[in-house]
Amino acid sequence: MSPDKMKPPCRMRRLLIAVAAVPILVHGRASPRFHIACLSSSGQSTTAFDAFQAAFGAHDPAMAVQVRFTHAFADFDPQRLRHLALKLDAADPDLILCFDFDAAQAVLSARGKTEIPVVFRAHDDPVKRGLVDSYSRPGRGMTGITTFRCIDDKLVEIMRDALPAARRIGFMRDASIPDGGCHAKAQEYARKRGIELLDYSVSAQTDLPALLARIGYAKPDAVIVSATAITWNGRRDVIAKMDALALPALYEAQVFVDDGGLMYFGAVQSDAYMRLARAVAHVLRGGKAGEFPVSRPVQFELLINFKAKHAHSYALSAEILRRADRILE
Repeated sequence: MSPDKMKPPCRMRRLLIAVAAVPILVHGRASPRFHIACLSSSGQSTTAFDAFQAAFGAHDPAMAVQVRFTHAFADFDPQRLRHLALKLDAADPDLILCFDFDAAQAVLSARGKTEIPVVFRAHDDPVKRGLVDSYSRPGRGMTGITTFRCIDDKLVEIMRDALPAARRIGFMRDASIPDGGCHAKAQEYARKRGIELLDYSVSAQTDLPALLARIGYAKPDAVIVSATAITWNGRRDVIAKMDALALPALYEAQVFVDDGGLMYFGAVQSDAYMRLARAVAHVLRGGKAGEFPVSRPVQFELLINFKAKHAHSYALSAEILRRADRILE
């Protein structure tokens, strides 16, 4: 038989080419083309991952069905986090998605010769802490988002408006993290308004019990809790202490209110995950991670939780109730 007669007819050749170009279907869905390896320094909670997946599916549904995910949790163990980061680097996924600053830092430190793009979510300033070169051109094969904004003075303002009679306000923060002068702005704001801002700073997880005891002795009128790895990890102890002392508290992360805290002011979570989804889609579609700007929050919300213990006894002002974006009752 001649070679020409061995070729399938023209229409058949086109059909075979078209079939070959279609991804293999698995249970009615296209088989994944991309592998995203997710890493969290925290315990095994899929809350953040689920929120990201929902945002990713809404932002780029065509890409979302082409991705398979794996997820590793370090359970707040630094050695385990480094081990997991090394394993991810060796596994050579198409992209590593880090759900917190510590995970991103571990991946950056563990990198070998491979240049796997990294997309991160950070609660701290990634430039001040040396994770990326700049917001506009992050470099290092990394991009992502941060929920960080210099809002320490805004937190004091909100607490003052919520409790106009409060004159001694405690401020819990991580003193080991560079803040670019944010806390100094809060102190200046408080000083001009006759408020004594008590500095309740920690630099390690082991400092937290002693600090909570110190707050109990000092008995401030109210407490502000900034979002740090230390306060996040110990949030149930923090909330329990505020409840035991019947102290009104304003938190910088919504997870505190989810766990029973009184008030939250910070970046809108749905916006944060949508920004994260845009960064991931950009990289998977061929964009360079290091050239995609790291985005900062522009949408903020105030949430008041009247389900919190003692909430109705704090006599929050009518002004703060009007300002609230959401009230849980």
